[in-house]
Amino acid sequence: MEHTITRLAREAARLSDVPFEEVMGPGHKRAYCRARWAVMLVAYRMNYSSPDIGQRLGGRDHSTVLH
Repeated sequence: MEHTITRLAREAARLSDVPFEEVMGPGHKRAYCRARWAVMLVAYRMNYSSPDIGQRLGGRDHSTVLH
């Protein structure tokens, strides 16, 4: 079964009309960052920890999530 944060990322990619791989990847285009930010916000409000969110979103550091 797919992890909740990954499912959120897939849905954000679909709604933002960007590739899922770009939401999970290192890209810094505005559309990718906005979709990624939306995932982080929803996951954080679902009480996932910052390190867990960062790890699930392409191995990012927890400080990226807090930023």
